[in-house]
Amino acid sequence: MSTFKQWSLCKILAVALCVLIAGEAHFALAAQANQQDPFETALAQAREAYFAAKYPEAKTILEKLIGDLAPIEGRDSFKGETFLLMGATYEMLKFKELAIKYFCRAKAVLGEGRSIEGLELKNFKYYKADCTGAAGTIAGSTAVRRRSFLGGLFGTLLFLSVIGAGAYLLWKYVIKKSDSGTSDTTYVYKSACFSTAWHVEIYSEWYGDTPGTVSFTPADTAPNPNENNGWTDSVTYTFSTSGGSLKSISLKMSVTVSGGDNGIRRDQAWVDNVSILDATNTFTQACSAPGSKDYNEIYQRTSTGSFVLKHTINLSGSNNVHSAVTVTKK
Repeated sequence: MSTFKQWSLCKILAVALCVLIAGEAHFALAAQANQQDPFETALAQAREAYFAAKYPEAKTILEKLIGDLAPIEGRDSFKGETFLLMGATYEMLKFKELAIKYFCRAKAVLGEGRSIEGLELKNFKYYKADCTGAAGTIAGSTAVRRRSFLGGLFGTLLFLSVIGAGAYLLWKYVIKKSDSGTSDTTYVYKSACFSTAWHVEIYSEWYGDTPGTVSFTPADTAPNPNENNGWTDSVTYTFSTSGGSLKSISLKMSVTVSGGDNGIRRDQAWVDNVSILDATNTFTQACSAPGSKDYNEIYQRTSTGSFVLKHTINLSGSNNVHSAVTVTKK
């Protein structure tokens, strides 16, 4: 009789534990359902900015989203769509190397030819580029860890609840806390954190009422030091006029450098092997809103012809840089 009562008490306790666990799970799932996924929200904002042709705004949102996704396991399809939109944004901003890189990362996750609504891949020339060695390591690879829920068939509910509670506390107060303390080290792909923009202004005066034309080639091209620190790139420019009767002409070159997240960068530049820039800056702003430093009129000339601009960057705190040139004629 005593054994029967004890067994009945065990069953009552087991049922009570089941009800409590089910209730807690129900409320937890309900709370989770009521919370909007911040990653989905960020991607939606980036898509809206992109299709409104606000490419710099889309780039800023996607940079932060990719950084936030880096330590997250799984969600490969979502990451692939994010990489795809990042590649499209970089192509619209004329950053060839970065566009190819993110298109390749998207293809590695999503597969060849898979797109998102509104993006016609045939319209992106950099999507067709060869991805051999370009995609690099994909943050959040396609190998998804799956946790097994198979447990012992004869374990008691009390034992399972204790194990579950212990695992939850371990994850919340030890594992998750530890991850949050090292998350910055996972931001490997902050490619737009450091950027360089070269600006060229050309002023010309002409005799008579019919001015000639001024050309500066190659247009929209600048020295582009890429992923390896200290790697130097150079561009040869031709500065010429045609037609009309030229009275005077001058060229002024300036540069804006930017960065963030406690990054240190040293910029050096030369024109025809003559130093025009040697500066070191520390940027403490976040990469989503990097700081900037202008160096105005670091090179001037009043004659046409060709010249070579060489630029090198040594970085600490970022893996990639990009560069662009803007030409203004007056």
